[in-house]
Amino acid sequence: MTQAAGAREHVAVVLIHGIGDLRAGNVSAAAVEGVRAVLPDITLRAVEGGDAEVPGQGGGPSTGTRTTRLEWRSAFIDVVEFHWAGIPGKMRLRHPLRAIRQVMGVVREFPSMAVGTGSSTGFRHLARSVGVLLAGLFLTWMIALGGSVGELALKTGPWVHSTGDENVLEGVTAELFTPGSAWFLENRYYWSYAATWAVLPVVILAVSLAMIFGLVFLVSMALPSLRPLGVLVRTSAAAAVVALLVCMVPMLAHSAASVYVGVAAGSGAGITTLLVIAAVFLAVVLTAFALALRPANLLRDIVHYLGSDAAGARLADQQRIHAELGRLIAGLCGQPAITRLVLVCHSLGTVIVADLLLTGRPALGSGRALPVDLVTAGSPIRRLINALLPHRLPPPLEIRRRLAEGGLPVARWFNAYRVLDFIGTRLVPLRSDARDPAVGIRECPLGPRWRWPWGHANYWADRRFIRLLAAEVLAPVLAPADPGLDANR
Repeated sequence: MTQAAGAREHVAVVLIHGIGDLRAGNVSAAAVEGVRAVLPDITLRAVEGGDAEVPGQGGGPSTGTRTTRLEWRSAFIDVVEFHWAGIPGKMRLRHPLRAIRQVMGVVREFPSMAVGTGSSTGFRHLARSVGVLLAGLFLTWMIALGGSVGELALKTGPWVHSTGDENVLEGVTAELFTPGSAWFLENRYYWSYAATWAVLPVVILAVSLAMIFGLVFLVSMALPSLRPLGVLVRTSAAAAVVALLVCMVPMLAHSAASVYVGVAAGSGAGITTLLVIAAVFLAVVLTAFALALRPANLLRDIVHYLGSDAAGARLADQQRIHAELGRLIAGLCGQPAITRLVLVCHSLGTVIVADLLLTGRPALGSGRALPVDLVTAGSPIRRLINALLPHRLPPPLEIRRRLAEGGLPVARWFNAYRVLDFIGTRLVPLRSDARDPAVGIRECPLGPRWRWPWGHANYWADRRFIRLLAAEVLAPVLAPADPGLDANR
């Protein structure tokens, strides 16, 4: 883009995070701190009101956005964080009923991740049926186990037996989880007996699906025509394994609780024992639920963005994220002072941006032609999305070809990754000739490789990644005559 004489470069850098229970402002704070360390002569300019929301198309604020303005030499850099995790909403312990409903929705939609709009009707019905079955088993287990907890807390017979002046505590774990035991039925412990048969089908289903997981994976990789079936079984297996883990936590805590109550109750009897048992069970349930919130939130982010409904259409959360991010980008494109747009995304954020640029560019680029640079970090597009959900996105080089055309064209694409990142890897084959960022994808392994962090997380606070962003992406645009920085220093 040709700049008028004396005009200052003004670049908007939009940060799109991956999955995680992140708070708004965390990503931009880490990125700004890293940029200021890499470029010592950069200054932080106060935007009126501190961190400001970026106006959208309609003139109002765009949900989940926060901007920080930096000044480097004669250029402005607006660092804009798009906090999409706050759009669909997270599961919270203070809203247990809502959280349970969200968990049920995730379990139900999990198998439909493998369903695309081009899938056959039978395949869509199969995915929906598997999801409903998993959700039904999960709900049955929750009701039965919840009833069992209340029953054992209110009826202390299985726990405490009086022998003279001494009260002896006896565990019920063996009886509760022994198939065919009629002890609870004879003593009218119906909920506890039902819990036995509620847990067993979930465990059996999880173990069975996990056993065929490896076989179906190998067959689906060898025979591309069976890949959709492999995707369905693999995602179902993952859902079953999650159900198994959720089941095992209270079962193990149940045994530990019996030992604790035995020590706490001692020779006490009656209401003391009842209160201790009820308190222990309540603590176990709340602790297990609290510990499960973080992995459940991670799973929710994945399923509710990549998942489909029974008809193969995208879920409402995906549409909301696209609408808000599209509104943000369109608003930035409408600001005459901004001369370039840089989209920096990590993990699932790379999938979100690729999705949006492929499907929503006509609306985004309806105004002036603003150059766009795309920076992906730890991207799962090639290793996971193309391998497990091939209907979701085309191969990376095909994405690159499409993004180079039409409205809002991508001028350069940089892909950063760590060698030990088990999720994100290089997007271009080693011997490919498409590594020029202007026509292909430039692969940027972060070095030195021995420097921590090594895995998939924390790219925003990784100085190697921030240095790459400053030296290879921003500096050539903001100061073309400057030789730049050593990205690996």
